[in-house]
Formats: sequence, C-alpha cells, structure tokens
Amino acid sequence: MNGRNIMIKIRFLTLGLGFFLITIGSGCKKAVDNAQENALYEIITSNTWVVTKLEISGTNYKTDFDPYQFQFSRNGVVAAKKTGSTDINGEWNLTLSNLSILINYRNAGLPFSRTDGLWFISGTTFTTVDATRTEAGITYKLSIKAL
Repeated sequence: MNGRNIMIKIRFLTLGLGFFLITIGSGCKKAVDNAQENALYEIITSNTWVVTKLEISGTNYKTDFDPYQFQFSRNGVVAAKKTGSTDINGEWNLTLSNLSILINYRNAGLPFSRTDGLWFISGTTFTTVDATRTEAGITYKLSIKAL
C-alpha cells in the first residue's frame, strides 16, 4: 500500500470517527435533556402543591388560593382540589428548552384565570417552584410549595 492510499484511509477513518463522536455527543446531550426533563416532571407530578404567592403588579392574590391544593399529572391535567368541592381541572405543559410551563384553566373564571399563561421557571428546589410571566406589560410572579 502506498503512502497516498494510507493517507486517504486515515482521512476516511478520521471523518468517520468525527461523525461517530458527534453522533454520540448529540445522543448524550439528548440523554441529559431527557434526564433533566424527567427529573423536573417527577418533582412537579409527585407532589401536591399550594400557592405561596401570586403577585400581579405588586398585589398578592395568594389568599384567593388558600383553600386549594394542586396536583399536576403526567397526562397534562392540573387539578385544583378543595375539600368538599368538585375538582377544577385545567391543562399544563412543561417545555424544558426554555424552562416554561403553560397553564390553562379554560373558562374556570377567577381566581384560576390569573394563572393562565406561559410561565417561565425562575427557580426550583425539590419542594418549591418559582415562575414569572409578563402579559400586556404586567408582571406576574408565582411561587408554589409542595406539601
């Protein structure tokens, strides 16, 4: 085998190895993203939550939610539970790429309509989630805590 053929094979192997590493690297990133998403879903869906703050333009509406506990299900349903009452169900969806949660209590009225919208998660622990959203120039701040 002459030197030119060896160089062609080395280049081919280098390109193949580079492609392989890129493929593996993107697969690892996807695996990490999936693990993060699963962990966040697990935190949110394995707990029952209470609102500790819902601030709109500096006014806190937390007391409107005091009688309610919230359960987020993996099937996209968020249930507001109040002792002695029928659950009020809404929809929710988590997007990991921009750390956001979309909540929609269709036609549920107040106080639930105050939670409708796209919330950007600003902080989480295993027992708390903080989120904000801005709509028509109005800033909303939400904090929930696991029971």
